Amino acid sequence: MVSISDASEKLRRFKRDLVADLFLQRGTLWEYVQRVRTELGISSAVQIPEPVETRAHYPGSWEQLGQLEQQFLRGAWLNLTHALRNEIVPEIYRLPLSPVDWTAFISASLLYDPPESQLLAFARLGDDWLASADADERVLDHATERSSDAPVLPIVRLPDPFRARDDAHWYRDTIIDEIGKQFLEPRGLDIWEMYHAVIWSRGDYEGEESSIGLEYAQRQLDNELRPYIFVTEETTVEDVKKAFRSIKASQQQRARGGRPTRDPLVAIQCAVLYDRYRSIDSTDKRRRNWTYESLAKEFDLDSADAAEDYVNLGRKLMDEKDTP
Repeated sequence: MVSISDASEKLRRFKRDLVADLFLQRGTLWEYVQRVRTELGISSAVQIPEPVETRAHYPGSWEQLGQLEQQFLRGAWLNLTHALRNEIVPEIYRLPLSPVDWTAFISASLLYDPPESQLLAFARLGDDWLASADADERVLDHATERSSDAPVLPIVRLPDPFRARDDAHWYRDTIIDEIGKQFLEPRGLDIWEMYHAVIWSRGDYEGEESSIGLEYAQRQLDNELRPYIFVTEETTVEDVKKAFRSIKASQQQRARGGRPTRDPLVAIQCAVLYDRYRSIDSTDKRRRNWTYESLAKEFDLDSADAAEDYVNLGRKLMDEKDTP
């Protein structure tokens, strides 16, 4: 049975993982961010961006341009952020009622780097709310690398998944619409009102009884994301090799030590604060401001021992970032 809190926790964890990748300069989002910055000549700033009246954050240099130029560039910028959102964020996390404004988050990620002492604040960009408890994370099984002379290449031919989804939706909606027109409208009935009533009428938001719509959302959340290399006429051998190395590095990292239960972003933040910002407490010269005890209190961890484990994990993740 689907739970609203479980779904929100998975969304929160997914977004925090994106910020961890940004900080460690790895993963799909970082690859896109790096490419966009290079192609558009963007010099990123290390900070939490100030709130803006518009949904998106825009390069500050555009403010010196004329109004028509700004309108054109802003339209192109929004198209770019929407394209990145659709590439990076699973559909279930960007439904119309999603609590995350992905345009705000992705546009900020293109222009700003997460400050090392404010990683969780950066992860809250674009949020309407913030949940508290940690969620379990689905991980990929460790895959053994094939040798270059393997007799069967790991190639799977699949139809365009987005077109297949759109075609299935078109087929379903057309049939429903025609049933309504031919059999229900003459009787004064609206098939689409009936359709939405069936989807949501059984559900409640306390988790006691699940609706069809919420059960469908859970099925999408449980459908594990798997990486595929998409090859077009423009794709080079180096592109494929780079994509392969990125996928393997991600799989191997997730496979080490079994199923990870700690939030990587919290672990990185704990390690940064403990190793780089631990100084003498001004109110008590015998104490330091970031101890395992204070980290456990700050991040709602089980104990000082748990905080030490988080610090060690964060150190390991950052050491791997610096390892060529």
